[in-house]
Amino acid sequence: MNRREVLQKFMEAATLQALLLLVGKNALGQDQSRWDELSDSQKAMVKERWEKLKSMSSEKRKKIIAAYRRFREMSPQRRKRLRRNIGRWKRMKPEQRRRLRLNRRRYRDYNDRQKTRLQRRYQQWQRLNPAQRRRLRQRIRDRRQ
Repeated sequence: MNRREVLQKFMEAATLQALLLLVGKNALGQDQSRWDELSDSQKAMVKERWEKLKSMSSEKRKKIIAAYRRFREMSPQRRKRLRRNIGRWKRMKPEQRRRLRLNRRRYRDYNDRQKTRLQRRYQQWQRLNPAQRRRLRQRIRDRRQ
């Protein structure tokens, strides 16, 4: 599953959670209606999402619910990292997203030795200070010309 699909499932799962809360029952079956607390624009968005949810196949709804459950079971640190990554993905330009998808596909095709080598290089990169990184980037640019 790529980042775009993860983001979409996450948003659909969050919508489903909001809808379930608004219907009036939480996971324990307790009454919990919050519809009156929403603004008109929020109500309109929820109604739109509700219609979308109703039009989905049961299989797709099940996948969304499963994604939501996985998210809820994540540690707070993992959820925070996921939200940060989703935000980063949203801010990327289309060309950056295309490049990232391409690199991820390439990485999946690497053998274990290549993956280990790449991971080691990434760890080395992480240990460099900003000045060292700038020099290394410049050397790479010079070599490409």
